[in-house]
Amino acid sequence: MPEIWLPYGTVEVPLKIKAENLEKIYTPNTKPLDENSMRSRIKELELKGETLIVVCEAEEASASLVKAVIDASTESGKTARLTVGAERSLHSWIKKVCEGSNVNIKVFTPSEAEVQRYDTKLLISKVSFNPLFGFSGGPVTLLKTLRPNFIAEAFKRAQSNEPRPGEETEASFYAYSEAERLQMLGLEYISINEVLVDIAVGDLIEAHKQISQTYLDLCRISLNTPPEAIIASAGSRKSTSTLTSALNTLWNITKPLDNTTVVFLAECIDGLGSEALRLAATRDIEPFLSQGNYIEGFETIIYLRWLLKKVKPALLSTLPKHYVNRLGFVHLRSASEALPYILKQKGSKVKISIFPSAEASLLTKSEPKSPTKA
Repeated sequence: MPEIWLPYGTVEVPLKIKAENLEKIYTPNTKPLDENSMRSRIKELELKGETLIVVCEAEEASASLVKAVIDASTESGKTARLTVGAERSLHSWIKKVCEGSNVNIKVFTPSEAEVQRYDTKLLISKVSFNPLFGFSGGPVTLLKTLRPNFIAEAFKRAQSNEPRPGEETEASFYAYSEAERLQMLGLEYISINEVLVDIAVGDLIEAHKQISQTYLDLCRISLNTPPEAIIASAGSRKSTSTLTSALNTLWNITKPLDNTTVVFLAECIDGLGSEALRLAATRDIEPFLSQGNYIEGFETIIYLRWLLKKVKPALLSTLPKHYVNRLGFVHLRSASEALPYILKQKGSKVKISIFPSAEASLLTKSEPKSPTKA
């Protein structure tokens, strides 16, 4: 009986599945980007005058890119004066990253007026799938940082109650139009399992579209028929820290499911992650929804209701059983309960597909091939 280890927060948990029950393990492509290639592309950036570098992700890939941008500017001999800006929560981290470099470190107070003070503005961000915008990173990351009500405004424009990761949406077009006015440069990257896989540089929106397509090509998994059963982990520590962030990865693999048994692993060490989920887990949320006002995480409730019409998912997490059940999940106490739960639902001959990183997987249904003409 093969033993499979899946990420679960800061640790991994084992699954024991008989070989005859294992359909396939879908692991993302994590071939690292060559450092010389990374540095040559970064040199294409035109940094002039007073330059603001906005950093949003405290991870190793982001740190290496910040250092590479600083090095490229120094080596070019140009007179760009660099300021690296990050929110207060990232300040100590960015100070360590930039230690020994001739740059100004700034606690970044998010505002469009502050950004526009600089001659050149560069956003370093990570691309990922997003159920409302199709992809996060680039313009979406920028506007979430600058505008507290950005998600609420974008959600008003959504024309579907289904999550749409990997697609361009009404919300993404709104993000493009708003970000275009800020005239920023973008350095956007793909990081999978803490490995820097690829980058795109240039105009913020164009770089975002380019790297989003690359990410889609890397992560898309097309199947002719939906899996009978899946066991999936949200993936990285950050994606599994709250139920909100974890569910944003689950949507990536649920679009084509039909009568599929789903077991989802998400530690949720930091809790539910949004006001809407907190309300739904503790009381009747309908009176709040009927008021018509946007509640933080409202879209998650909409997508969860869509999912529960398709499948009955089971959840392994640190959340209280009462919360898990109220939100519509079957509560699992340990990873060892995953296989018995699936066998009870589907029988002893079930085939199980494993997704160790839902955040870097996009499950789609294969398009039927057109008949060839004789």
